[in-house]
Amino acid sequence: MAVSDSLDTNLMLRLIMNDVPGQREKVLELLYTPRTVHYLEDLAIAEILYALENFYLLERADAVERLAMSLMRFDGCISYNNTLTSLAFPLYLEHPKLSFYDCCLACYAEIKHHEPLFTFDKKLAQQLPQAKVLA
Repeated sequence: MAVSDSLDTNLMLRLIMNDVPGQREKVLELLYTPRTVHYLEDLAIAEILYALENFYLLERADAVERLAMSLMRFDGCISYNNTLTSLAFPLYLEHPKLSFYDCCLACYAEIKHHEPLFTFDKKLAQQLPQAKVLA
């Protein structure tokens, strides 16, 4: 029987950036715990991208690539919303004026068939077909 737990933003940042001595190794040890599923929630993914871009000052494309590569590398160890990331990452890269949060909201609307995503944000509605300005 598998055991489950959750991973927070800081663990993933240590894994991706390897910037605090000894902590990446602890994360790797945790990830390779037998018969354990480690969950990374959507909010943590958004927070990771925010930290990579705003604290580590990575360009958007580099931040997405580093996170995506880590998720792919540990696919058998980390469980995450692949449906969301496969839709939101490309949107986020294609629309540099939109936040990752806006891209996720549009993707949730699409995934759950709850379209349109109503908004007062004209910029969002102009860039994403899932969004519509509430007039």
